[in-house]
Amino acid sequence: MLQFTVGTEQGEFEVVDTRRVGETTLHMGCLLKGTLSITQPVTASVAKTHRGPTARNHSATHLLHAALRSVLGEQVIQKGSLVESLRLRFDFTYPKPVSSEQLLHIEQIVNRQIQANTSVETTVMPMEQAKKKGALALFGEKYGDTVRVLAMGDTDFSVELCGGTHVARTGDIGFFKIISESGIAAGVRRIEALTGDVAVRYQQDIDQSLARIAAQFKGAKQDVEGKVTQTVQKVRELEKRIAQLEQIRVGDTVKTLADMCTTWSNEQGIQPVVHILVKKVDLDAKYLREAATQLKARIKPSLIILASTEQDKVSMVFLLDHTHPVLKAWALDELVNLVKPYIKGNGGGRSDFAQIGGQNPAGLSAAFQIIEKNIAEKLQKSGFIKTQNQKV
Repeated sequence: MLQFTVGTEQGEFEVVDTRRVGETTLHMGCLLKGTLSITQPVTASVAKTHRGPTARNHSATHLLHAALRSVLGEQVIQKGSLVESLRLRFDFTYPKPVSSEQLLHIEQIVNRQIQANTSVETTVMPMEQAKKKGALALFGEKYGDTVRVLAMGDTDFSVELCGGTHVARTGDIGFFKIISESGIAAGVRRIEALTGDVAVRYQQDIDQSLARIAAQFKGAKQDVEGKVTQTVQKVRELEKRIAQLEQIRVGDTVKTLADMCTTWSNEQGIQPVVHILVKKVDLDAKYLREAATQLKARIKPSLIILASTEQDKVSMVFLLDHTHPVLKAWALDELVNLVKPYIKGNGGGRSDFAQIGGQNPAGLSAAFQIIEKNIAEKLQKSGFIKTQNQKV
């Protein structure tokens, strides 16, 4: 739908952007039909469906600015804004996030001004007179000797220099709702908000969502917070119990794995044996490192590589004991880089510990084969031979 057009009986032009060039207002867009000529008088029109909501959001921005200064202090300075038909955005200086309690207070102040339904007054006056009236001006903006002053709210709650479109009375804004507050730069915060029917629909959607959540808990909407709190507490208790059971599983797994390591002995018998363990285990990925650490404490010296899979993900940990003369010269990055292509993995670590995750569990078997082959070649070159598995 067309929002802003200028035209005559002979032609119509859609405006998509407007800029100020010196003292001239420049409209940019495209010719929709007919012809327009220089010096020809035209009629400018803005669609009511666009102008009305935009005016509501613009006026609400002024009330928001005043409410922010009222709650947060006069350190609040406008750094930018965006006014559209569907929403408004306001950027301002403030050194920290605005608390939920402060946002609620700000929202209440704006809505009280809306409910007061006072008239919005616009007055053209000399700049010096506007300053005496206490009108706020945007830092960095250039103003002429004569300015347009906009006052709205009880006892001139908001007084600013502004040449834009506004509502006739604050009540025309209808309803004001803040939907987000965030930081966009050092010392600069941003608030986004809605007004009128858009704000009402937003609140209705939240209310419907709350009703659906309440139905899941078989309770009323006003009881949802208590129900959710109880559920969260139960979940945390269950997670704690699951963690305890997983710790027991880790211990049992470590005992089993300790008896499955492969030993390599020096042919001359002048160096201690090396214990190698490359194994897939039935543990959650977050317990792999703990299991490997416990194994390292039981199996010395050793190289431990454990893996686990879950749906379309694979996790691996590598733990190397550098106390052995042969293992001291090894680094895990070579083994890690061998594995990555097979499991489509990423990650890394130190020379004695590494951890990677991959997206191809099907490649784990081939990854194990290439690892075991590489380890065997390294040990054989150092004069070691593979012996049968031994219990540790």
